[in-house]
Amino acid sequence: MSAEKYCPIAWLMQRYSHGLLAHSWDSSEDGLEWTFYLREGVTFHDGTPVNADAVVFSYQRLIDPEHPYYQVGGSWSYFDYLLGGEIETIEAVDDLTVRIVLKRPFAPLLTHLAYFSGGIISPTALQELGEDFGKHPVGAGPFKLKEWRSDGTVVIEAFEDYWAGPPPARTIVFRPVPEAGTRLLELRSGSADVMVAVPPEMQETVRSDPNLELVEVAGANFSWILMNPEAEPAFQDVRVRKALVHAVDVDTIVEELWGGMAVRAVNPYPPTMACWNDELEPYAYDPNLARQLLAEAGYGSGLDLVLHYSNTPRPYLPDPAGVAQAVAAQLQAVGVNVTLEEHEWTEYLALTGERQLGFSINGWYDVPEPDNFTRALLVNTDYSRGDFGPHMAGAVRQVVGRLQRPADRRPPAPGAEGGHHPLLHRRPLRRRRALHGRMCPGYRDAAVGFGDVGPQRPATGPGRGRRAVAGDVAAPAAGHEALGRGLADPSNP
Repeated sequence: MSAEKYCPIAWLMQRYSHGLLAHSWDSSEDGLEWTFYLREGVTFHDGTPVNADAVVFSYQRLIDPEHPYYQVGGSWSYFDYLLGGEIETIEAVDDLTVRIVLKRPFAPLLTHLAYFSGGIISPTALQELGEDFGKHPVGAGPFKLKEWRSDGTVVIEAFEDYWAGPPPARTIVFRPVPEAGTRLLELRSGSADVMVAVPPEMQETVRSDPNLELVEVAGANFSWILMNPEAEPAFQDVRVRKALVHAVDVDTIVEELWGGMAVRAVNPYPPTMACWNDELEPYAYDPNLARQLLAEAGYGSGLDLVLHYSNTPRPYLPDPAGVAQAVAAQLQAVGVNVTLEEHEWTEYLALTGERQLGFSINGWYDVPEPDNFTRALLVNTDYSRGDFGPHMAGAVRQVVGRLQRPADRRPPAPGAEGGHHPLLHRRPLRRRRALHGRMCPGYRDAAVGFGDVGPQRPATGPGRGRRAVAGDVAAPAAGHEALGRGLADPSNP
């Protein structure tokens, strides 16, 4: 849970220029010093004032190992990863003014500050609750936590003293229902007002029901198949990697398994981002060329591989087993024998994080910021799912560094595109666009910190009281804005 209880200091997207807790901000000419001006009279859910000291406390506990409450009440290491190394100092100038001094000009600052794990929390509550704070979070958003049941059900209620006025919804219940068919039955019966993660095969059923409304909005996610030469020696030969790319009919898989609700990837960003370049051409589907490349690499008589995947549907991969089976069948047609190996989600995360898998299906989403994708996925870090290796690391880091410089974002991120696209042809990685996340006006996910926090009422009228959201949009740590009883999907952690 986050945005319904926490308010990031800056809530920013390309079309937004206002904040939530900060009504405005400015920066020095060199881009190193940022000053944020807080709203007056704002309080946390426990009555503690939202002031500059609370903001400094909230950020320091995330990035300063010497802070007495560092990572207490829950670890938010990804926020530390995004910004910890970029911040020189954070200080309270006065009661309503916060100054952040950077080590270097850093273009993604505002976007990363808006990430849900950077929410401003009540210092009083954290000091009183300690490690239990994670189970009883106290923020300053329009909703506050009322109940968190052992079965995963979460109940939130309106915060009457919210600075922008109380939200129209009084109480919202998020209830885990793992099976999509059961979620749809509950939606139709009126037991739920919103269903998330509508599988592609069910979407036509929802569209044809006059009592339901299917709402689709593109999200910030993408999926790829990773070829790791450290774990699979065959992938050390670029001809093998290219052969597998040419052997898979991505367009057919997208059409059949995503119902056409996907866009093929050409670079490591979703098409909802400024860095997306639809002029780039992906590898062509060419089984004959795939066979030729395999033969040239010494695998003309066959190649044995193990394709790993998680059994947990994700926003970018609603049918992991179906995709794995389709890829295996197409590779079989060019002489590659693929054994499928399914993993539980937590096990899969551990294996991919330790780079133990040679051939695996992966994905990424959350912060709609190019730096979140390039740095996390292309640079050798704890969050990387497949780096270029030591011989390419320097070149890749230069490209990622260019993307972080404000000067290279006029127009948005022009420098990085030309740098990383040629590298991807040499990298042991093949990308494939997956299903976009979906959002709905009556159930809006502000999990990644972008969008107005004020809940919006869904359209009313005959047959439009209940909504189905095509595809999940974020993690359950998300800040949700909804009306009525929501059905959360615990299969999407």
